[in-house]
Amino acid sequence: MKLSKITLTLIASGLRSFAEAVENMAEEAETLTPKVADESEKTEQPNKEESSGSTDIVEETEAQKKSRIRKERRLAKKKKDAEEAAAEKEDDSFLEEGDEAISKDDVKAALVALAKAEGNAAAKEILTKYKAANISKVKASDYAAVMADIEEAME
Repeated sequence: MKLSKITLTLIASGLRSFAEAVENMAEEAETLTPKVADESEKTEQPNKEESSGSTDIVEETEAQKKSRIRKERRLAKKKKDAEEAAAEKEDDSFLEEGDEAISKDDVKAALVALAKAEGNAAAKEILTKYKAANISKVKASDYAAVMADIEEAME
């Protein structure tokens, strides 16, 4: 198929026009992008004067706001968990190198053994000494001292 020079010229001209139109559209898109970003930052309800298209943008920002709040809550929870883990680590900082950590279950078992051997009053006396109504109120840093007092009371 052989095309005439005129046909080729028309095709080339059409392609140039098409390329110019694409460039114009790209420029318009670049200039509109900041406007759309400015509108999407609005968190208040749209004015009555605004078109229905802008309410879609506000609804999207509400969804984005909810998403951001959820992310902030997750980060806050992670931060709180990390702080609690650090606090637990600090609770074990009273242990010297070579000492074994004493668990709440160890103290509880020792208190039960004391109560069976010496009576409930002896166990309550030790808890009262550490200002605790029950084992869960005893600080982890006091476990070693509580165990020492239990051993002393059982002698």
